This record gives sequence, C-alpha cells and structure tokens, in this order.
Amino acid sequence: MRWNAIASLALAALVTACAPTAPSNPSAGPAPGGTTTAGEQREEQQILRIGSAGLIASPTPSSTGGNAFMLWTMYDNLVSLGKDYTLRPSIAERWELQPDNTTWRFFIRRDMTWPNGDKLTAADVEFTMNQVIEKNWPQRAPFASITAARLVDEYTVDFIGRQTDQSIPYASQQLWIAPKKYYEQIGDREFVLKPMGLGPYELVEFRATDVLRVRKKRTPHAFRTAIADELIIRQIPENSQVIAGLRTGDLDIASSRNLTAEQADSLKAAGMVVLANPGSNIAGIMLQGRAETENTPLKDRRVRLAINYAIDREGLAKAIYRDYAQPTGQLAFPGTLYHDPSVPPFPYDPAQARRLLAEAGYPNGFKLPYGVDFTLSMTPADLIVAIQSNLRQVGIELEVHQLEATEYVDKAYGRKQQGDMMFGGTADALGFGPSRVFQGCGKPAGGGPGTTWYCNPEWDRLMDLAYAERDLQKRIEYARQANAIQRQDSYLLFLLNAPSFIVHSPKVRGMNIELSFIYNFDSVYKVK
Repeated sequence: MRWNAIASLALAALVTACAPTAPSNPSAGPAPGGTTTAGEQREEQQILRIGSAGLIASPTPSSTGGNAFMLWTMYDNLVSLGKDYTLRPSIAERWELQPDNTTWRFFIRRDMTWPNGDKLTAADVEFTMNQVIEKNWPQRAPFASITAARLVDEYTVDFIGRQTDQSIPYASQQLWIAPKKYYEQIGDREFVLKPMGLGPYELVEFRATDVLRVRKKRTPHAFRTAIADELIIRQIPENSQVIAGLRTGDLDIASSRNLTAEQADSLKAAGMVVLANPGSNIAGIMLQGRAETENTPLKDRRVRLAINYAIDREGLAKAIYRDYAQPTGQLAFPGTLYHDPSVPPFPYDPAQARRLLAEAGYPNGFKLPYGVDFTLSMTPADLIVAIQSNLRQVGIELEVHQLEATEYVDKAYGRKQQGDMMFGGTADALGFGPSRVFQGCGKPAGGGPGTTWYCNPEWDRLMDLAYAERDLQKRIEYARQANAIQRQDSYLLFLLNAPSFIVHSPKVRGMNIELSFIYNFDSVYKVK
C-alpha cells in the first residue's frame, strides 16, 4: 500500500497519453568491475547487506505495494517513474488512451524471456492485472477504476476502465508482472515458495519478518544492468540495532522511516552517508467505518476536530525530527501541484479541544474502545508516545498496539480486525495528487467493507473529476476542493511531513534515489 513515501517534489507538467521511446537501458548503473574513482577499487565480490524496518509480506507480485525496492530485485514493473514523476518504459514500451477515453492500451516489449524459457507476452500482463482485480491484491487501490484486462494480440493488452482515469500509466509502476503459464501450473501457494520473475535477481532465501536474500541471475537482463552479486535484506525494526549494524559494518545500507533526527545526525558524525529523502505525510487514520458501525466517539466530528487541536505538531517536529520535518494540515504532498499552500496545519489549542469534547458530551474525556495500531516500519515509537501524551492532556486515552509490518498490512486491508485508528505515512507515490489508497466510497482496494477508510460522496465526485480531467489547472482545482472537504471532515489526524532516511557506509557507491521509495539497487556497489 502506498502509506509510504520533506523535500519539494515537482509533478510532470502534463499527463502524457504516450510514453517516450524506451531508452536502451533505463535503469542501468556503471559497468561492474575496474576502478571507480582515482585510488579506489571495487570489491571483487559484491554482496550488499541491507537493513529495513520491515519486509515485503511475501516474495511475490501479490505482496504489499510498500518497500517496492525489494520487489524490484526479482520483478519488473509495467511502467517506471523517474525524476519529477516522468513516465519511463519498462515492460511496456509505450501506452495510449483509446478513443473511448476509458481504455488504456499497453504495448509490451518483445525481447524478454522468463527464467524457464517462456517468452514474456501480453498474456502475462493481462493475467497479472486480472489477478490484482479478482484476488484483491494490494495493488488494487491505484487501479480502482479498472474493471478488467483484455488481450488484444501477443504483445498488446487493454486495461478496461469504468471511467476516464489519467493516473493509470502512473499506477502501473506498482504492477509487478507475474508469469501466467508458470503461475497457473504451480498455483498461488507454491509460487510463494518458488517465485519466478523477470528482474535481474532470483530468490535464494525468504523468511517472513526476518530476511530476503537474492542473487544475480547468470543470464543478462534485457534493459537493466545490476552490479551487486547478492542482496541480503534483513528486517530490523529497532533503531539501536540498525545503528549498531552500520557502525560495526554488519550492514552496508539501511532504509528507515523511523530514525530520529538525533540518530541520523549521530550516524553522519560517525562517517556514514545520510540521505534524508522526501518521505511521508505521517497521519493518524480515524477509521470511519469502525466509528459509524460501532458508534464510537470518533463518529462525532467535534471529537475528531478536538483530536487535531490537541496535538503540538511544532513540538513533535522539533523534538523528534529537528529540521527534517514540518507540520501539515492536509494529505496532499508539499511541492506537488495538488498541495494547497493556503491550508495551514491545525493550531495547537488544547483549550479548544476540551471545549469541543464537552460539546460532544465528553467533558471528562474517554478511552477509545478498540485502540490504535502502528508499526515501526512506518512510524517512530517516540512519535506515538508523544501523541499519547498530548491526547491524555485533554482526557483522551489511547491503547496502543505495536504490530509487525505484515500484521499491520493485514489490518490495513481488513483481513484482520482493525482498531479505532491506524498510524502510518502517505504521500504522492504516483505523482498524481491526493492518494486514493483506502479512500473513497467503495472504490479503493476493491471496495470491501474492511478496506475503505474514508467515504464522502462529494469527495468522491470531485476526485472522479480530477482523475478524468485532461486540463491540468482544472484538475488541480478539483483536487484542491476535494482536499478542503477531507480537512473539514477530519477523519485524518494530520501530523507531519517527515523524512525517510537512507543511510549507508562510506564504501557504498551509486545510491541513486530519484523519488522516495521508488528506487532500486541496480547501480549500487562497494569499494575496498
């Protein structure tokens, strides 16, 4: 899911219906071997040891959309995104919106072969998209407008939409292609044990909540040049262990959304390279369905407003993130065209929070009946503790449940019982305005009762108009109107624009991050 991804990001000026001609190697890094810079030699065996706060749920394209860099090792996506959200060919060479204005046609490369010798064809793309729809894979949310995929010919496939949706090529960076024939032969469960992808790496070992290990294939990739011989990605949710691993050399790279500014600065002082990348809008999601069906205090808008007024965002930003984070009052990401700079964060006003709670019938506060869920892979524990303290001061008690990343995802998708609130981060992962992941009346993630976090028909109508509109300025206006409605409803506890940290050893080279959480390790290598 795209609860991911505070530097400014710029959107592409216009949505293009056709991609540019594919570069010969769009994600290639420097050629392996030989001298890097004057006086430096590459290590002969390139094994990258990477720490991450969470792992993917499984080594398959049906895994969570988060931590996409892990999927990128074994699989290729349909379309890629580059700097400033520019569309790039990947498995699809080009794409066109058809005359009906609801169907997107993708033209597939003809030079790729699966590891078992089968050719990549449009049938694989059709199969993958229909699996997403029929089995409600996590990638379903950005493809909410697509009803089916249909084969046109051996290398052409259509995505059939219920409405005009200009975001589909952008959403296609989250579509990791699976091999139809092989997948159907061995079935879902066996594919988890014996996955097969088109990426430059193949699976060696996977243990949920522990390790993902892949090695470079012997046969070259059609358009990617990976340097590292092996990638070992370990789940390490505790910051202290990440820091120790980097300092001792047990880790070469760490990807973390939950490092504090103090920890990042201490690593920098120890000689590590610290990249503070555009991160996420950290927010608390007050689950509308739970509030309405169970008649909890969050059903009352005054209570939700009180929660927003009770939070000292400036204090949180300074105490936990220093200069790396800023308060926010909206979901749209700063720097994107859909962000409305005229919308300020909620002010810190505990007195107003208490007045609103009294008006709603809770003069002495309350305790949320089902509690709050969060995972360290998305939200620092220090931030949750500080929020608890802020809310306790106005009489609201939170029972907090810290979850493993995979369990959090299961709750997010309604596969397990959800709490009253979930804390995570979301940003403009597709470069297409306010995210529709888990939002909308029956539209996101297949529309199941446990998956829609927020529903307002007017917000839905405006977002439909925004996604269908070809004129950029009109699209911005629709999105900002929807933005205003979401703030007014206040089912989100808007908090901070926070960074995502990539920290690596000074011996690591080639770490190229164009967009937050949209990167791979193809160009990364180590020197002696």
